Amino acid sequence: MNLTNELRKYIKSLQALKYRQKYNKYIAEGPKICLEIMEYAKADIEYLVCTNEMQELYPNRLAQLSGKTITCNDKELKSISSQKNPNKILIVATPKHHVVSSDELDASWALYLDKIQDPGNMGTIMRIADWFGISWVLASEDSCEFYNPKVIQSAMGAHLRVKFSVVKVDELVTLDKTGIYSLALDGEDMSEIEMPSSGILVVGNESRGVRREIMDSSNAIWTIYKKGGAESLNASVACGISCYLISLATR
Repeated sequence: MNLTNELRKYIKSLQALKYRQKYNKYIAEGPKICLEIMEYAKADIEYLVCTNEMQELYPNRLAQLSGKTITCNDKELKSISSQKNPNKILIVATPKHHVVSSDELDASWALYLDKIQDPGNMGTIMRIADWFGISWVLASEDSCEFYNPKVIQSAMGAHLRVKFSVVKVDELVTLDKTGIYSLALDGEDMSEIEMPSSGILVVGNESRGVRREIMDSSNAIWTIYKKGGAESLNASVACGISCYLISLATR
């Protein structure tokens, strides 16, 4: 199969949210992520675009997708890539749409991202959830899109193992029966509390924190012990530390 102008235009268009929504497709780039998609979600792949070098490295795995594989040179790959330095392979795939239920949330911990707009932060938080075995990541409507190409890159395959969904702020309280716990600069020290076995941890916007209506509905406000002089922590860093403390207390 050749990379025609029509295909090039179609794949390039998926860098924009409106076309990802229109076609119900997303793009992933780079060997690590694409090989994981080939392993965990092969049926979801529409097109696999790769260089000859990639074909030579993984002939058997790529042969399984022969009817969907497009071989091209580096210049052609760059013409459809969202990256400055494309890395051998790009996949077009159908996204998963997870339906969240309160029964699933009650059984374990989940994360809620309140207006997290930086795709690097969102992807890193997805990866943190994957590392600590947190099965659900929820996000407010005004957060970054889960299938933004930069989120996909920084999540490093977490989309394949972590469930995620958009949940409106006013629906958050109705989903949870075990407790909502918001991270803030002022609150109870997480290292000194008796950690619940389940709940929803809310991580706030990078600059403004958790919005007031969620704070007012929270069962508790938690903070991370501070010893130095920094004003705040990056959202994904704060999330990582919090997930570690939760995992220590509930393992």
